[in-house]
Amino acid sequence: MRNCWRESKQKAIQVECFNEGIRQGQQYALDIIEVALHRQGWGYDRIKRLVDQVSEIADYYAPCMRPCMEQDVFQERLDAELRDIVKDRQEFATFAQRYPLVINAGYERMPKR
Repeated sequence: MRNCWRESKQKAIQVECFNEGIRQGQQYALDIIEVALHRQGWGYDRIKRLVDQVSEIADYYAPCMRPCMEQDVFQERLDAELRDIVKDRQEFATFAQRYPLVINAGYERMPKR
């Protein structure tokens, strides 16, 4: 029994480290985007509106990154929006290609009630 506790604690630590890495990566990406926009002549108010909308969209699409009942639906919605942007201008990389480390919920067993 003790090994199970140790393994679950280790798994929780790994998940938290993974999540912290995501948060820091997102923050770095936002910082760099803000600097790039500022160099293009964008001011604080315009950048703030964009960052707020990005945050709102990230919250909306959050289910695509974690195993849940609607994960595949949100992955498809995100891909559809990106396909609309890309059109035929370049080869499109699917969600699975862009995020190979994301674990997807499966359909193998019924969810617990």
